[in-house]
Amino acid sequence: MNTIGARIKKLRQDNNMTQRELAEKMSVRLSTISNYETGYSTPDINTLAKIATIFNTSIDYLAGKSEAGSNQDPLLEGFPEGVQILRRANRELTPEAKAKMIEIANIFIDSVNAKENDEK
Repeated sequence: MNTIGARIKKLRQDNNMTQRELAEKMSVRLSTISNYETGYSTPDINTLAKIATIFNTSIDYLAGKSEAGSNQDPLLEGFPEGVQILRRANRELTPEAKAKMIEIANIFIDSVNAKENDEK
C-alpha cells in the first residue's frame, strides 16, 4: 500500500466511514476508493484536493509530506468519541434531527455548567 492510499484508508477509518460512503461523497465508484487505498491507482491533484476537504486535512498530509493530518483539530485530541458521533450524525440524521441533537447538547452543557457553578 502506498502512502497516499494508507492515509486515505486511515482517515476514512478514523472517521468511521465505509469505502462506499466515501465513494458516494466523491461521486465515484466503490472500486475507485478501493484502488486508491490499495495503491492500484493514485488520485489526481483535483481528487486529492477533494479528499483533503472531506477529511479536513492537507494534500501534503495525504502525500506523506507532512505528519499533521486530521489530528490538527484539537477536538480530535480532546474529544475524539464526540467528534465521531457528530460526524456520524452529520451523515445519517435529517436536518430536523440534527437541530434537536444540538438543542439537547446545549441543554446538557448548560446543565453541567450550572451544576459546576453551584458547587463553587
